[in-house]
Amino acid sequence: MFAAPLLSLLLLAGRGLSYTWPDVRVDRLESLLYQQQQYHGLLVASDVKYCFLSVFDLDEIRSISGRLAAAEWIRVAYHDMATADVEAGTGGLDASISFETDRDENKGPAFNATMRQLYLFHSAKSSMADMIAMAVTLAVGSCSEGAVNVPYRGGRIDATEAGPLGVPEPQQDLEQHTSIFQKQGFNQTEMIGLVACGHSVGGVHGTIFPDTVPVLNDTQNEASLQPFDSSPTVFDNSVAVGFTENSTQDALAYGPNTTTRSDHRIFLSDGGNLISRMAQDNDFYLSTCKSLLERMINTVPKEVQLTEVIDPIATKPDYLDLRINEDGTFFIRGEVRTIQAEGIDRDNRQVVVHLKAGDSETTSAPTTWNGESLPFHENRPSFDWWGFNATVPIAQGLSFDVELIDSGDSKLETNGGSGFPLQTDIVPQTARSCSSTAIRGPSTISVTAAILDAAGFDSVALSVDVPYAQQNSLIPRIEPTLVDMEFTQALNGTGYSLYSGSLDFGAAFQGALSYDVIGRRTSGDDSISEFNLFSALSDC
Repeated sequence: MFAAPLLSLLLLAGRGLSYTWPDVRVDRLESLLYQQQQYHGLLVASDVKYCFLSVFDLDEIRSISGRLAAAEWIRVAYHDMATADVEAGTGGLDASISFETDRDENKGPAFNATMRQLYLFHSAKSSMADMIAMAVTLAVGSCSEGAVNVPYRGGRIDATEAGPLGVPEPQQDLEQHTSIFQKQGFNQTEMIGLVACGHSVGGVHGTIFPDTVPVLNDTQNEASLQPFDSSPTVFDNSVAVGFTENSTQDALAYGPNTTTRSDHRIFLSDGGNLISRMAQDNDFYLSTCKSLLERMINTVPKEVQLTEVIDPIATKPDYLDLRINEDGTFFIRGEVRTIQAEGIDRDNRQVVVHLKAGDSETTSAPTTWNGESLPFHENRPSFDWWGFNATVPIAQGLSFDVELIDSGDSKLETNGGSGFPLQTDIVPQTARSCSSTAIRGPSTISVTAAILDAAGFDSVALSVDVPYAQQNSLIPRIEPTLVDMEFTQALNGTGYSLYSGSLDFGAAFQGALSYDVIGRRTSGDDSISEFNLFSALSDC
């Protein structure tokens, strides 16, 4: 088991003051960021699990030597952000790069390749812009072996068209580069640092920039990669060391084409002060990069409100399913995820879910250990998953606390004092619902939900997050499509009635499809069961 370091636990303690479950803006992104492999592992970082991993060509089903996935992820994020105008509050990291891959300033296959890799995790609650930002956090974390964890926030909104031109190019002069970075919100010193950080891994490809580095006839280096430094698969200060010692491999600093020596011009623009400090102290280099890369991925249009930093959640319910029984009871099943920490013996730990339904007596449900989620590198948390199920009387105000018992010591997790709530006015019935997705032809969803009669909804609607293809982009936009749900039957003696709705839509999508069920009132006081995944349903 990976044990969470003290720093992570301190972060958790701080986060606990502000986070209350559920938070749909946070929960999906938190899972994608921290649950990487094994049980419920979402594998977002699998392509950068090791920094030396080559890009995998899905069309030819093979890896391409000379191309590093981690380096490409960082490059794509910068190019996406680079056309920002912070004074005007426009542009920034908004996934507009998906419309801009045919531009000279975005040469090479890295952009569409990265879109294909991250596309799998796109959803209504994880925008492509959020995924591009997450890619930086994951790539830098992998290449630094966990030494650098760039703080991550969510809430970015995807652009629906290309942004303006403006990515800096190596043949431009220092004045042009300084002006471009200033427009992005970075002064001259910060420009030097951001370039040095961005060029820690990877290098220049002769197949893309033959005027800067030679094209090689080498099957072990098909992209003709010339690294930036002596450790192109390690995020460290070698690029700064090599430059100051004049031993660099960086073709943008001392390459044969003097016109494209942009790194040389930038690094010496302050007399070599910052690049020398970065060369002398790797810790200073890493802390500087952490700060600058965080600012880079947080450069967003002015109308976007980012979340707080998404730290690992200590105790988190997931995969919950609530069913209405005809005998007037709820059947509840689900899992609770707990963080692993030093000094905790999982084999002797007991986790108990205490369910509270209205004025009824508390029902205590023991759990069983189902598995663990592990990170791909150190300094990231590992989690245990505990499954439970219980039957309780139908009542409103249903919630539960989680008791953790270790060596006789008991700790009660109460979600900030109010318990972990279960929505009971709208209850999707997964056993009565189904979905199917198709690469070709229509996708289908049919949903039945139990609706509380006393809720007094004027109508009930199914809202499906449908992906729509966008011209000149590999990435679809996701838009909610509403379908009225019809009354099908009353569940006598329960206080609930069943409503059903279905939708066929002709869209191929490899991300996470989801649906909402909305109880609507003419007063506008709607209620919503939000972000229910197709993957929880049986196949139609």
